[in-house]
Amino acid sequence: MPTFPQFAIESLLAFLLLLGFYLITQKYHLYFLAKRWQLRLLPVLACVLPLLPALTSETTVSAAIPDGIQIMSISRLMDVQMPEFSIKIWTLVLAIYFMGVAYSSFRLADRLWLITQFLQSKGNSPNNHAAWHGNSTVLMGHLMLNWERMSEQEKALWANHWLPIHPVFGWEAFLVELSVIANWWNPLAYTYRRHWAKLYANWQQESRPMTGKLGVHTLGYAALIGGLALGFAYLPPAISPSILLGKKVEAALEITLIENIVEKPHEYLVQWGDLKLPLKKYANPNGFSAEIEVELTDFQKVIKKELKVFKDGKPVKPGTLSMLYKSNQRGRQAYLNGIDPKKVKLLERQSGIVFNDSLGLGDELVLFGDTEDIYLSRIEIKIKDPEAGYKPPIFVPELSQLEPQMHYQIVARKGKRALVKIDPEHPNADRILKLYANSQQYEIVYLPGFRTNRHYLTEAETVASKVAAANTDLTFLEQDAFYLPEFQGYQGKDVRVTWGSMEAATSSPNYPLDSFLLSIAHEPNILIGEDSLELVSYEVIIAGKNREAKSYHTYRTSDLNLRGAFRNMKDETSIYFDKIVVKDSMGQSLLFPGAFAFHTGKPNKYQNEMGFMPGKNFIFKEGAKPEIIELLVPKNDSISKALKSQKILKTKN
Repeated sequence: MPTFPQFAIESLLAFLLLLGFYLITQKYHLYFLAKRWQLRLLPVLACVLPLLPALTSETTVSAAIPDGIQIMSISRLMDVQMPEFSIKIWTLVLAIYFMGVAYSSFRLADRLWLITQFLQSKGNSPNNHAAWHGNSTVLMGHLMLNWERMSEQEKALWANHWLPIHPVFGWEAFLVELSVIANWWNPLAYTYRRHWAKLYANWQQESRPMTGKLGVHTLGYAALIGGLALGFAYLPPAISPSILLGKKVEAALEITLIENIVEKPHEYLVQWGDLKLPLKKYANPNGFSAEIEVELTDFQKVIKKELKVFKDGKPVKPGTLSMLYKSNQRGRQAYLNGIDPKKVKLLERQSGIVFNDSLGLGDELVLFGDTEDIYLSRIEIKIKDPEAGYKPPIFVPELSQLEPQMHYQIVARKGKRALVKIDPEHPNADRILKLYANSQQYEIVYLPGFRTNRHYLTEAETVASKVAAANTDLTFLEQDAFYLPEFQGYQGKDVRVTWGSMEAATSSPNYPLDSFLLSIAHEPNILIGEDSLELVSYEVIIAGKNREAKSYHTYRTSDLNLRGAFRNMKDETSIYFDKIVVKDSMGQSLLFPGAFAFHTGKPNKYQNEMGFMPGKNFIFKEGAKPEIIELLVPKNDSISKALKSQKILKTKN
């Protein structure tokens, strides 16, 4: 199949040759019908002839198309490869082409409207039986294609002679007009239309029997023209001018005028037998991590198989690999170094114990090491334990207790310039500003008096990024929290968040779902010792087991969108508060340097075993702590005895 530029060139050449043949045959006084069919077939043959080599022989296609030429298709023409945006020459060409199509279409619509109004003004009755007389297609074609050339008297004369006539007979002229619209850029298309108009205008003379015949030399012309049209399509690629010119045109059309490219990150994968773990950025510069929970029987099938690392689907050579093995049943852990990726052997060299055949429920393996160009920071594989408690998707780190002595901070952002937050009054500020003077890579944020204990931050390490949460912004274009100075002065103090009856510092225990549903009626509150901070905005991330993670940037938890998400929550879910903006006593907005998490655990035992939901069968006293529930309903001896046997209730008499 030829490329599009090659096809356009060969089709244009075939059109020119066939139109020339039509002009040659005019002096031989052919019948009107013969001329009409010549014009009908002309555009069809012009499109088909260049495609014949591809349609008639598969071997011809492979021989005629050199390597590297892409197959012509509409999808290829419309395929826009834009990292962020990219404008190529062919993009502008397409834009101009469709503008021309639109303009030509509007002109045709105006002309058809005028013709319709003219027919109605002359009392045309399309439903009249007489409107379906002979030569109707020719008559309507004459009116449509010669409308702009005909005087008012000629139009009136035409109407007096031939009306009534049904407008549907304008189909042939309409197809000619559509052909011109599709090829508005091609002068030959207008020549083609003029010959149709001329043929229709002289139809009465042309339709009379003629005695002219085609001579032998005319047939020779036809053979020559057909041979030339086909010859260009069948020429070998090395000498074919249409292929060579088509390649040059295609290369020119691919020239990029304007682009803004964001480098696509590489995709890394760890594969252990049938177990596949896509890697995600964990730490800079090249630290990656992954985690997965598998069944014991499934893991036993892959434990002795080869461990591979892939980069963009291609294998990379692993370096030194080690593992940390944690046994849930034995309550011990072992460091396993010198792992052979071709045949993994969980050997503790100090004791000589091999753990391959003694893995149990709840055991964990943490793989780390290096490869050719990345470092495996933490590849965590956990064997499922049905009796284990709920484990959050990620754990919130403790607040740093270091004194805030650094006067600048770097914040890496995906697809944006990195922020450099700095105290311009610090003695070393000029030296730092010179290091980060490249305005295309760094954005300087001047914050007089700025201090932090976190030298480097990245958006990839936020909670929402780690759990890949879909974001919903419920604020009114609130400023990015990373631009703000940080709240300090919490070091050495008790820092916690209270939310209704729940409390987190920085992570909460696993609360029953009912305690959480009671607490969402309240707004969260950050306490530094006994002092409360005013919350301005924050990001709420909802993530958990077997659910899609979502994040909401909001001013309050009582927002209707967020409240609806809370009410649809299930057990074994975590609610994170991150990118928290607070106000200090001076009314300044500050970024709190940490995150908090609340967790709902597994369903209560009595819910599973007795088949009723506590939140639906009982009214809980606000302030109930995990595994301590107070009943405020009349005593029910049978239920009370059953619940007391689980030692999780104290009943109010």
